[in-house]
Amino acid sequence: MGDLVERDVRNLMTSLISASRYIPPQAQAAGFTRLAYFQDFRDLSKIDLLNTKDTSKDWFIDFAWPSVAGGSTFWTNSWFDFAPLDPSHLSAVSAALHSTQGGAISLNNIASAAYISGTPGYIGQSFGPGGYWEAKMKYGTVSTFGTGFYMFPRGFFTGTESVLVEVDICEGVNATTAQTNLITWDVTTGPPPGRILHDVQFSYSGASYERHGFLWKTKAQNGGTGIFNFWRDNVKNGSDYTYTTGGDFSVMDTHDYFVFFASEGTMDIDYFAYWTTPS
Repeated sequence: MGDLVERDVRNLMTSLISASRYIPPQAQAAGFTRLAYFQDFRDLSKIDLLNTKDTSKDWFIDFAWPSVAGGSTFWTNSWFDFAPLDPSHLSAVSAALHSTQGGAISLNNIASAAYISGTPGYIGQSFGPGGYWEAKMKYGTVSTFGTGFYMFPRGFFTGTESVLVEVDICEGVNATTAQTNLITWDVTTGPPPGRILHDVQFSYSGASYERHGFLWKTKAQNGGTGIFNFWRDNVKNGSDYTYTTGGDFSVMDTHDYFVFFASEGTMDIDYFAYWTTPS
């Protein structure tokens, strides 16, 4: 009975969001009142399960980017040549996307874009600069970094951005802890790791769904001072971080982001949504 009630509540929430009748209060306060993208995962119809780079799909299972900045020098057995996800690991269970990695080579499950040759070098979509990103999700226990909900700039994958900021909205650390991160990378100066400039850890059990969000106003959207913060079930998770021209995160203002979900074990995704300014 409890599972049925939870499913019905989640269905009501996704219906309200998809009909643009609900805006997270933190997004509304920041002026991000337009629902620019919404995907519930009640079925698998919007996922490119056959890995054919189908233009009618929104989510992809191929994570190899031969065009990635740094190429094979920095990203062998990683972004340069990740193996696609075995689609048998994905299913729709209780009106949500359910993934069971089962020890796959790549932790990745689905992404909002994938590599194609030629111009523009990718299929799919990116989000930003600025806005409010949110996913309702849960995942099983983890033993290492990599599980979670995160974003990288489009230009990083198409090879045009070698200095960038990675955004980890909810990343598993171990069986009881998760964290938010912003990490600066410069792939011209040496291999990973990058430099972590913002990091908040919090207790996480994975027993129930949680809404994890990232709010970001660029310098132009916030009177010359960029600001970002993270959210967990509409409660701020950590503190505000601000930046100005020349600051560690100022490069973000030129970035729009691809979205990724990853897990080393089970993961369930109810929905993903992105709000931006009305215009």
